[in-house]
Amino acid sequence: MCSEKVFARRVDLVEPKVDAIIKDENGLPRADGLLPIEALQQPLRVVVPGNYADPGLPSVTLDLGWQFQGAPFNSVHNETLRPPYDDELELFIPIELLNHGVYDLQYIITQLGNPNPSPKLTVTVDTQPPNYGQPGQALQIQGVPGGEITEEYLAQYGEVVFKVPSYYVARAQDKIILYWSDSNPPPNDEPDVGCKTVTQDEIDNDSILVSYDAAVIRASGSGLRYPWYQLADLAGNVGPGAVVAQTPVELSPGPANLPPPRVTLSVRGLIDREHAREGANGEGGVVVEIDPYDNASDRDQAIVSWQGQKLAERPVDPVDFPLRVFVPWPALVAAGLGPGDAQVQYEIRRNLQFTPSPELAVPFDLRVAGQDHSAAPALLNPLLALVEVRGRKSDKPNVLEPIDYGEDARVLLRLFDNPQPDELVLVYWGNQPQPVAEYRVEAGDLSGKPIEIDVPWAIVEQQPNDRALPVWYRTDNGVNQQLANTTLVDVAVEVIRDLPAATFPHADRYGYLNCCSKPRLWEGVTVRVEPHALIEAEDTLELSWQGHDNLNGSSPIPGVAHTFSRKVSSDEASQGTVFVVLPYETLIEPMVDNASATVEYRLLKQDGRLGISVRDVVKITRKMPSSEVCSPTNDLCDETGESVAE
Repeated sequence: MCSEKVFARRVDLVEPKVDAIIKDENGLPRADGLLPIEALQQPLRVVVPGNYADPGLPSVTLDLGWQFQGAPFNSVHNETLRPPYDDELELFIPIELLNHGVYDLQYIITQLGNPNPSPKLTVTVDTQPPNYGQPGQALQIQGVPGGEITEEYLAQYGEVVFKVPSYYVARAQDKIILYWSDSNPPPNDEPDVGCKTVTQDEIDNDSILVSYDAAVIRASGSGLRYPWYQLADLAGNVGPGAVVAQTPVELSPGPANLPPPRVTLSVRGLIDREHAREGANGEGGVVVEIDPYDNASDRDQAIVSWQGQKLAERPVDPVDFPLRVFVPWPALVAAGLGPGDAQVQYEIRRNLQFTPSPELAVPFDLRVAGQDHSAAPALLNPLLALVEVRGRKSDKPNVLEPIDYGEDARVLLRLFDNPQPDELVLVYWGNQPQPVAEYRVEAGDLSGKPIEIDVPWAIVEQQPNDRALPVWYRTDNGVNQQLANTTLVDVAVEVIRDLPAATFPHADRYGYLNCCSKPRLWEGVTVRVEPHALIEAEDTLELSWQGHDNLNGSSPIPGVAHTFSRKVSSDEASQGTVFVVLPYETLIEPMVDNASATVEYRLLKQDGRLGISVRDVVKITRKMPSSEVCSPTNDLCDETGESVAE
């Protein structure tokens, strides 16, 4: 007898169902099978739809597979089933298998030894927060001037927008949980103040923006505030708190109704160099004054801008207006020397907010006649050429001598850089308070041109004797002046004449110096200037010696001349001054027979006066009656002064 063969109908299986999978915007399970994080706290319920086997079979075997996507089938549940097969089955994936990853969920029905696999269901288990669980970067404030939130800004916009910096593993439908704290670090129980769902477009364009409502910010008040956030993904994983941002909030009324600045001008109605040096009120320099404005606070700082150059901040005292701000020279000339109108403005900074004032146009002209200098606006300009003063007759640099008596003095200099017609050189002389002479630049004058300016004798004779008379000049372009350094001039145009002649104390009664004179001629000729009421300590005596080849001092020997200079001591002023003429070889030896020497002296007084003595003559002979000539190697006299010559 033959056994009957059993055949089973193959059933088309459907994929398993997991009700916990998050639904998409159409209410259907997400294609990636993402599970919410709370579903991982218990075994995962899996439903195998009914009608999974031929109802005529006495039994079938079911295997439930749970494996990483793409991996071989991994059975996690196996059981034998008996009819009926039309009811759905409820199975569970154990908690310990719900680890982070993407899985294939599948079941296999084996009928009469023939396995029938179901379609695979993708299930995603996500236990990792966004940004790999690292804190996000700090929020970045958007569109708020200076980054400081003010009441004016909140009233205008109603919210403050921040950008969320891009982060790792960003996915559409991630959430940004917002916090607004008044302390750093924030407290652990800080309540959130809002939430933002991220779109794919925002991720693609790095434009994730969040906003804080004005009511939230106002409720927290003024001061430093610390907005921060947490990243949460669709599965419900929440990351740590992001780095806090530091955001100043100032909700008190800001500066308002700022008046334009004020600048006091010089007497010429502008800003010039004298004003820059001394100030219109003698207070030192150009000053910008700021008058009271609405809502002034001791938290305010004033910043003056001169021709675009911002000066250092100055604190505001709301009970001490006007606020005075000095403008330094570099700011005055940063945009040029003019002439023109300087645009002057100030702004009030409160924390990070800046409120500008109206502008003021201030006329200025800081040009000068001649080259400028590094110490400007100082009046003294060391780069200007010095004057040179010469006498009309003596023609010596910076010396006026008695020969120049009655003559105008000549002031010589080279013209300054870039001379312009009608610019002036104004010469000052000694103690005269006003310029005594001038030169007016003519068309065609060039830099470095030698010019000569006469100082009238009527001016010179007012200080006829001054060993260091100051002479200088100013340049003047009609607005600004520069002062050249002083030249000191030795002025001695008034002569004290007929001072007593110097004497030769060792000459004999006939006025001779000879071989037997003591001291000997080769030991030097002594010349004495006797005390005189005009000769005082610290005066200078200049003794002039000249050798002659005749007896009356009228035939000078070339080269046998010298001037000896001596500052008079206190003892010499009262007892007389002695000069010893040496060296013998050049000043005495040339006078041999029937020769002579003349001496005269000049008295140079400390006050600049000049005295000239009467000239005196001494006869000199070194020839003995025997015709022998004495010398240092041929002394022809004995100790008694008698000749020993044959």
